[in-house]
Amino acid sequence: MRAPSPSGFGFLAFITTQILCSSGLAQDLVPAEERASDPAQPAGDQPAPPGTEASTVPSEPSGSSVVRQTQPAAAVYEPPLPSVGPVYEPPPPPEVDHVAPKYAFWTGVRAAWWAPFGGVWSRCSVMHQSDCIETSMVPLRDFVGSGIALENDVGARIGRNYNAYLAWEHAELSSGDLAFNLTNASGGVTRMPTSRGGSTDLLGVGIRFSSNPDRIGLLVDILVGYRTLTAKWNRSELEGDAPERLVMKESPFEFRFGAGADIRVHRLLSLSPLLTVGSGVFKSVEWESSNGNREDALAASDDYAPHGWFTLGLGAHMDVGGSLYSAARSR
Repeated sequence: MRAPSPSGFGFLAFITTQILCSSGLAQDLVPAEERASDPAQPAGDQPAPPGTEASTVPSEPSGSSVVRQTQPAAAVYEPPLPSVGPVYEPPPPPEVDHVAPKYAFWTGVRAAWWAPFGGVWSRCSVMHQSDCIETSMVPLRDFVGSGIALENDVGARIGRNYNAYLAWEHAELSSGDLAFNLTNASGGVTRMPTSRGGSTDLLGVGIRFSSNPDRIGLLVDILVGYRTLTAKWNRSELEGDAPERLVMKESPFEFRFGAGADIRVHRLLSLSPLLTVGSGVFKSVEWESSNGNREDALAASDDYAPHGWFTLGLGAHMDVGGSLYSAARSR
């Protein structure tokens, strides 16, 4: 076989070089020293000067349509919020099964032992010139004694613990303690025996408070009212035209305070043992004859005196209608 001629090798090398240049692979076959000295090399493809880092991004062939992919920016995460657990509300308090209604019509009666104390008026016992310098009290018990009192109450229960009511108290009293001489306006003296009893009436408005109306509670009672009191004598025991009555009235601000217990025995009924004490002043005290004539019992030098009373009794009162008795319905 005949060896190829040098001219044949040169032609083949020229053809190979042209093909490689057109495909962009010729530069890979050129040594690095020759590429660095090649003036036709683009400035952007020159190696980096010493002391600087060379770019790691490979150069793209001219005319190529390679699309660079941009790296997404790193996401910035805020620190998580502190963990909050579930919120639990405390359970509602248990409902109380009330017995007494919250609102109701309220009525009842009370029976008590009624006892008076204090005076009716102050009699001037020592005069100096025209002034009274010493007085003596005329006791109420000189005219009437103790007795039985009955009271009727009508009102309403308000807010379960309170009662507002109207009261009428009537008491029949026993005889007084003293027989005395009565001097009339004309100067005549009449012998008055001990009285044969009397009566008293009190009409007022009151309020009660019970600390536990469902079972047993402390009871406080306050009343303000108007009282009249009358002492009586038997006509057959009197001399001449002696008066038959001593009428005491015009006491519009009688005050009574009571304390006791409120005992619930049924959802409709409660019992109330109660001790009361009261006081007032009669602004009118008159002797009354059988023919209706009246004469002031006080002389010009006399003055009115405070009186008082106390009672110890038992009351029974009912709640009628009003709110239902279960706690869920009456609150």
